[in-house]
Amino acid sequence: MREAVQEMKDHMVSPAAVAFMERHKREMLTGKPATQKSSSDLLDASMVSASSRYIEEQQATQQLIMDQQDQQLEMVSGSIQVLKHMSSRVGEELDEQGM
Repeated sequence: MREAVQEMKDHMVSPAAVAFMERHKREMLTGKPATQKSSSDLLDASMVSASSRYIEEQQATQQLIMDQQDQQLEMVSGSIQVLKHMSSRVGEELDEQGM
């Protein structure tokens, strides 16, 4: 899962994606396309933009899930430490009673 997320991150910072986003930003600021585009080019651009937004949203969601899982693992680790200590104490008491 982390590999897929890393691939998505790498794709988002790839030179082609960065160039596309820069061109898109310029077009949005000037209100004019950099070059005359056909309707299929505009459709492709909007699909890429929608895909980019979706990928960004998914990355954010996955990061939140991983953060929650990290917190849960820390809690489990703490519980395991407590159980380890308690079992050690029980073992010591049993040894003392057996003598």
